[in-house]
Amino acid sequence: MHLEAFNAETGEFRARGTRKADAVAQRDSRKYKPLFDYLSMQTAASLLLPLSSIEEIVGWLPDGAATSQFWANTQYHLSRRSAWLDAGYHAFYDAGRRSVRFERVATPNNPSSSGWTDDELEACVGAYRQLWTAQQKGTKLNKSALRREILATALSARNHSAYERRMQNISAVLAAMNLEWVKGYAPLDNMGAVRSRVDRMVTQTWREVPRLHIVTRKGDVRSAFRKWQAAILEAAQYDRKIGWLPDEQIAVASYGDAPDGELHEKATLGVDPFGRDWSVQINIPSDPKTENGSSAVARDELGRLYMIRQGTLHENNQSARVDEIDFRDLSGMTPADVRLKGEAAHRLWFIVTPITDYADEMRRNTARFVKICAALRVPEGVDRAQAKADAAEIMDRFGRDEEGGSSTFWSQGGSRTMRKRHGEVWQALKEILKTADKDLRKPIPARGYDTDGEIDGEDGGILVEIKTGFSAVDVYAGTGQLLLYSKMLARLDGHRKILLLPRKPQAVLCEALEQVGIELHFFDVADDNDWSSATFSRSFLDRCGVP
Repeated sequence: MHLEAFNAETGEFRARGTRKADAVAQRDSRKYKPLFDYLSMQTAASLLLPLSSIEEIVGWLPDGAATSQFWANTQYHLSRRSAWLDAGYHAFYDAGRRSVRFERVATPNNPSSSGWTDDELEACVGAYRQLWTAQQKGTKLNKSALRREILATALSARNHSAYERRMQNISAVLAAMNLEWVKGYAPLDNMGAVRSRVDRMVTQTWREVPRLHIVTRKGDVRSAFRKWQAAILEAAQYDRKIGWLPDEQIAVASYGDAPDGELHEKATLGVDPFGRDWSVQINIPSDPKTENGSSAVARDELGRLYMIRQGTLHENNQSARVDEIDFRDLSGMTPADVRLKGEAAHRLWFIVTPITDYADEMRRNTARFVKICAALRVPEGVDRAQAKADAAEIMDRFGRDEEGGSSTFWSQGGSRTMRKRHGEVWQALKEILKTADKDLRKPIPARGYDTDGEIDGEDGGILVEIKTGFSAVDVYAGTGQLLLYSKMLARLDGHRKILLLPRKPQAVLCEALEQVGIELHFFDVADDNDWSSATFSRSFLDRCGVP
């Protein structure tokens, strides 16, 4: 029988001399990997994170987290401490603030603290290209073996996590090029100073454009278009025939009469949520055997399908005609090598998106193409900011209610589930307001970003932002949102601005909020596991007119 010792840090028993110790440590390491991901993207020399904010990142923390021992900077095999040590930080617990201060350190064993060389970046791009080529051909390449090889040679000064993040960065560059990225390396766009070098290396490595053949069978073309349309409609929030995709920040509608949630032969897309200024049409070609249609479906030599479109944008109320040469030169996009019936195409065609089984990828690529078209639509010599100032009109439509519960997210380390605490507090507030016949609405400024809420208060309108933490970061974010949203949507400018927090932040922040005209009010959660039962301060309810 093996002796067991209670580990106050993890709240579990750990067996001595058995494999259970390694299993517990490995599970511990996986749990805190999101903290490593968070810290790896930071550039500050010092960070102060309340335990509540860390819980937002990693989930539930054991009671032992409120001790200095839990945040010690000595690493044992597969421990959670690699979350901050590998990210280049030391941790120090502040009992008075129930917070952890992370201080950046630079040591020879901490590769994340040193800059990446061109040789290291080129090794990552080369490895990624091998994986990408294998994926295109439908063959298998051992990712783990390739990673071990690169880490043992060109990246001997780096660790496993640094390599994985850099591969995700390369995926982000390919996504921006409307090219498929390697599955398992979800795009991560936070690259810092190496961005320009990674862009250059990826562009050079992928400079050859795939040869595409226009699909001429009507049934195959319509099937591909319907798959693309389904991906767009899946995320569209409809209001008066206009579908708004909040994550992609584009609008879509059917050219001609069509019920909400449907697209006919012709789809119009743009960046204006009102649907007044459309940027581009993507239409099912009436005769796919010719180049007369502006859109088409093409197949590469490996059988993959692509949505493609000619570069010509016809004149509309935003701009004069943009011909295909100007489109190529101004957009920076490279025309695809397109063939029709074996002959080189006469028009310039550009890839909108690969047509894949990944709807989010198709939406993201389509949105990038639409935004390029929108940028080219602005008349020469017109100040874009001034042109968009006309969009100060009040937008009558509102965002969807916040949701509580939990969501499961997938990352390199597997899945993790996070509570939607923000949504639970939002729902609790909405229910309280109902008792006074009041509503919590979510107006959307012209760029499509949702505010947390608008309330008809006792002495005028109230604009509310809710934060489930009370750190400086939470206060900065809430303050910026309140000040910007009130300017982005004209009628909110005279509203009382209120920031709702679970606890009072530092005194200097409270004074700063007062100086910029933001009121600070609070909510309380009696049971940390039940945020849906949040209660609100009497002063805040009085502002809202709730007896």
